[in-house]
Amino acid sequence: MKRRHTVVIYTSGSQFCGLAKDYFKTAGVDYEEIRVNNDPLILDKLRQKTGGTTMPVVEIDGRPVAGFRPDMYEILLGRGNEKTEEKT
Repeated sequence: MKRRHTVVIYTSGSQFCGLAKDYFKTAGVDYEEIRVNNDPLILDKLRQKTGGTTMPVVEIDGRPVAGFRPDMYEILLGRGNEKTEEKT
């Protein structure tokens, strides 16, 4: 049984925000998108969580990842260990 994850993507409309959304769509993982649109309250919240305002910010089960980082998404989704072994 697949584990369901809570994923929130904070976006600004950048190319990397689009790549992050595409990554989760392709992976079949549902997400909530929150458009930042230079909202100072949201930006301050993200700055406190990540130390900056790099976009996108992706939260997977409450753990923030700043920037487009598919390697980190895989780790937080627990997919790093699901790869099948190659033939020897």
